[in-house]
Amino acid sequence: DRSPSRGLGDVYKRQASDGAGCGRGPSLPPPSPLPRTADGLRVRQLPTCAISREIEAALAAELRSLALEPDGALLVRLLANTDASNAAKRQMRVRRWSSGEAYPRAFPHTLHALLCAQQRDGADVALFMMYAQEYGAACEQPNTNRVYISYVDSLRYLALRPGSRAPDGARTAVYHALMLAYVANCRARGFGHVHIWVQPPRLGDEYLFLGRPAEHLRAPNRAWLRGWYESLLRKGVAKGLVSRFGGMLDEFGAITSARQIPMFQGDHWDAFVPQMVGCCAGARAPAQPPPGARDAPTGGGAQLS
Repeated sequence: DRSPSRGLGDVYKRQASDGAGCGRGPSLPPPSPLPRTADGLRVRQLPTCAISREIEAALAAELRSLALEPDGALLVRLLANTDASNAAKRQMRVRRWSSGEAYPRAFPHTLHALLCAQQRDGADVALFMMYAQEYGAACEQPNTNRVYISYVDSLRYLALRPGSRAPDGARTAVYHALMLAYVANCRARGFGHVHIWVQPPRLGDEYLFLGRPAEHLRAPNRAWLRGWYESLLRKGVAKGLVSRFGGMLDEFGAITSARQIPMFQGDHWDAFVPQMVGCCAGARAPAQPPPGARDAPTGGGAQLS
């Protein structure tokens, strides 16, 4: 389901803290209640961790370099740091692969939810949210040391200091800075590839922020969204974070086996590839291909420097 109906309170599964609980999540403290006051949720009262502090500092430095002055501090918090496991589809497990290797039964990973909010007029206003799945060194191939960014959502509430000269694309500059800071953090923790879902939502779909105003409901087309991510990744190349990037055909066009395609929870390819493998093995073909199967691949990857 690519249209989750969870709200902010549901996302905050476990308290992110320093140490192992803020890395790949093998040891996490018990759930904590959301900090609330009489006038609502306080993002600033959520605990910080090494990841959130590093991203927040990198964001502030990038905005200074661009001469962008937010009208209120930008806060970054890791709202979820949860162990999970993506069970391999039966078609993949029972197939006899040419390499002779057995297919993994599951792909363990850590789920992260990253929030950026701005302090404005005594309130903390949510601007940006990102969900990511981190498959570490302990996860078997083809997912080893790969990160999958499954959802990115934002709201058009960024406020700049009165009188400041705001260049075009100020919101994009903030979102790109956040995502590249996360990529840099992943690179420092040993991850080698980042994969990004680039299929735009349909008009009216709401992913992470629900009930947004009508003027915020705008569905970008695929070409625009792909260009937005390519701009992000070109910045990553310029900063020495990314060595190369491309679409699924660029990354996996020369593979010799479907076993080499990473499988991420909820991804288009996690559903499509097993169906095709089942068809090749003589199973009944699906009546309709999954959404997007007839189109160009809607996901891509970047190799970290």
